[in-house]
Amino acid sequence: MSHGARAALDAGLQAREQGALREALEHFRSATRLAPDSAPAQLALGEAAEVLGEFDEALVAYLDAQFGRDARQGPTPFSVR
Repeated sequence: MSHGARAALDAGLQAREQGALREALEHFRSATRLAPDSAPAQLALGEAAEVLGEFDEALVAYLDAQFGRDARQGPTPFSVR
C-alpha cells in the first residue's frame, strides 16, 4: 500500500473512532482509489458505507475486499457464460 493510501486509511480509522463517519467514509474512498487492491481499505470502506446506509457501495467494497477488483470484470457465480 502506498504512503498516501496508508495515510488516508489511518485518517479514516481515526475519524471513525471519533464518530465522524461521513469524514471516515471520504478517507476510505480516497484510500481505495489510491490502493484499489487493499483488502483493509476496502473492508473499512464497506463497514463505513454499511453503517451509513450506502448498501450498494458497501457490497462492492466487501466483494473487492474478498475477491479483488479484477473479479468484478469476469463472470459471476450466477453468470450464464
